[in-house]
Amino acid sequence: MANRQSVAVNYRLDVAMSDRDRDKLHQRGEKVLLFKRKDSADVQVVWFVFDPFEDIVPVHFNAKLYGYASWQEVALFEMVNGQAPQLINGGYVYTFYGAEFDFGCASDLPLDWYGIANDDLCPGGITFGLAKEIGLQWDDMVKRPVDVVEIPSCHKYFSQLPSEEIQVAVGRGLASGMMVPERLFEEPGDDSLEFDEILVGPLLTVDFSQEREQTIYYDSVNGGFSLGPGPGGPGQSRDQTDSRQT
Repeated sequence: MANRQSVAVNYRLDVAMSDRDRDKLHQRGEKVLLFKRKDSADVQVVWFVFDPFEDIVPVHFNAKLYGYASWQEVALFEMVNGQAPQLINGGYVYTFYGAEFDFGCASDLPLDWYGIANDDLCPGGITFGLAKEIGLQWDDMVKRPVDVVEIPSCHKYFSQLPSEEIQVAVGRGLASGMMVPERLFEEPGDDSLEFDEILVGPLLTVDFSQEREQTIYYDSVNGGFSLGPGPGGPGQSRDQTDSRQT
């Protein structure tokens, strides 16, 4: 039988940004936001938020996945909280009953899929969350949600494991673990104007499937990041020549 265990693959994201831009973002209350988007969902979860002025980057995360559950419904812009974390492996189905998960049973699911069976009798069902570890230090990583879904009592839920892509943007007013509407990610000019003051720059997709260590560069002109240095050089504003790369 193929090995279906989660692989302890580690990833690293470096952020190149000038001292001047760090100070400007800090003064405006803007932070770096990391998302793991799910295209089929109406809502998304903010995976990780940090202040490039105060926090020490790079950002570290790994490939392990954890499941947890809560009996509380979560509204938009509220924090996702859960309990009973359980390591999630592809190809397995996990049963939730009596406030905890079992250790999972091998199934006929593809290796990049998993299942959750809610056998708990709570009439309101559960809010199931999928989490990944992330942090600014290898020895200080925390489990943060990347997906959340409501599962009624006596129902099953099946989903594909998240890809190795993340989305990065600059924004304000959001915190790690907060649920946001999918409309937040729509292109300007649609019905997303109400969210203009949340994401202040474009989203950048970073794919870690080929390279486990990546560097992104802040562009002060469009307020977002790119995978290559801008005209001012690595991690520089276009009007500045001195920079600091973390």
